[in-house]
Formats: sequence, structure tokens, C-alpha cells
Amino acid sequence: MDLETDLAILYQIFWGLVIINTVVAFITVFRRPRSITSILAWMMTLVFLPGIGFLLYAFCGRGIDRETVYLFSEQHQKRIKEINQMIERNNENYQPKTYSYEAILLKEYFSNMDESPLTRGNYVEFFTDGQEKFSHLFADIEKAQDNIHVEYYAFFDDKIGNAFLDLLVKKAKEGVEVRLVFDPWGGRTTERFFKPLQEAGGKVIPFITSRNMIRKTRLNYHLHRKIVVVDGQISWTGGFNVGDQYVEKTEKFGYWRDTHAKIIGTASFSLQEIFIRDWNASIKN
Repeated sequence: MDLETDLAILYQIFWGLVIINTVVAFITVFRRPRSITSILAWMMTLVFLPGIGFLLYAFCGRGIDRETVYLFSEQHQKRIKEINQMIERNNENYQPKTYSYEAILLKEYFSNMDESPLTRGNYVEFFTDGQEKFSHLFADIEKAQDNIHVEYYAFFDDKIGNAFLDLLVKKAKEGVEVRLVFDPWGGRTTERFFKPLQEAGGKVIPFITSRNMIRKTRLNYHLHRKIVVVDGQISWTGGFNVGDQYVEKTEKFGYWRDTHAKIIGTASFSLQEIFIRDWNASIKN
């Protein structure tokens, strides 16, 4: 074989691999519904970075099948519908206001993007200091009479983490229903840390992706929510996780600045629904 023939064969092999890579990339990207921006981004990554692109996709590009993971029974679906109807009835108690054009567009945007209905008449208080946030949160948990639902990405085994856990243990011993969802990836915390809560009657479960080795590789599908719902009426959500670094100065982060919100009103129903969805999905998986 002469050089010209060798180059011709290599040329055919090269373009054959390019075609195969493109076809596989096309099948990979279009095998589930995606946004246009996501399709274009992953097609370019998979086509122009063969090998590396598919490795990146394995860790960051695969979604969780929400239709399967968050599949509820007819009874659960009926209950969710009832909650949404309660919110709508509550909204009728408030007189419509005159909104700016921008506010109307924002309202329509949020109405169309999610299943949760817009709520009105809520009391919202914001906290930007971790110490103040946990002080008020612990006070609300202390007053719980019926149930406490907790969902955090990072729950550290340190001073503030143990103070939080001790309070939940105390409430569980008082007969309050305590349920907690956590992601071991966040605070490197295991179920062993929460054993005192389980022994006191509380229920603890890792988030969906923690129970499946394949799902653990999906870096963008871990539990990043921070939710606490007390008696279905008072809820907390925002950016603070549970750890000393969020309440006191550290060498690595200095004084942590974040925002957390306390909500009283029907918006708590929506956060309760989110918690229940994640809880049920994690139980099944």
C-alpha cells in the first residue's frame, strides 16, 4: 500500500467515526424532552469533544425521569389537587390590585412555569444572618404541635448541627411527627448521625440519588433544597444549610452571607407539597 492509499483509508475511518459519534450524540440528546438551549449545548459538547463530551454528559447531562420518580397514586394526586384548590379559595379573599405591566408579566410567567399555584396574603420575613435565622427557626420548631418536616442539602455533624438534631429529638419524644430528608453528599453526613432521632420516633431518609450508585454520579441531581415546614402553617426556605460555618466566622469563608425566609400563610402548603414529593420519591427509590 502506498502513502496515498493509507491516507485515503484513514480519511474514511475518520469521517466514519465522526458520523457514528454524531448519530450517537443525536440519539443521546433527543431521547428525552429538553429545552432548545440544553439541546444545542449538549450537541456541541458531544460532537466537538468526543469521549470527553460523553464523560461530561454521564456526570451532568442525564436527568432524573420525573414521571417515574415522582409518580403518585390517584389518592396522592387528589390530595395535591385539594391543596391547590384551598390556595385558590384563599386567594379569592383578597381584593385584586392594580399591577404594573411588568408585574403582570412576572405573575403570568410564574403561573405557567410550575404546578404550584401563586399564593396571596402571606407574611414573609427575611434573614441574612445565620445566627438570627437559626434562633428564630428553633423557636418555631419548639412550638410545633403536630408535625415538623425538614429537608436540607448539607447537615453537618458540628455544634449547630447537633443543636438542631437535639431539638428534633426532643420534639419527637413529645409525640410530634418529625420527618427529615437529607443528602449525604452535602454535609458528608450518614444516617448514623440521625440515629438518635430515629430512636426517638422520627423518620429519616437520604434523598433519591443517595440510594442508587448510578444516580450518585449525576452531580446536578442532588438535594439542594433547604425547607422546614412546621405544622403545615409556618415554613422556612432559603440559602442557609445546617452547620457552624453558616453562623460564625471561619478561616475559609469568613462571615457567611446568605438569605433565608420565614413564611406564614398558604405558601407553606406549596413547600409542604414539595417536601412530600421528595419524601415519597426517596422512600420508593
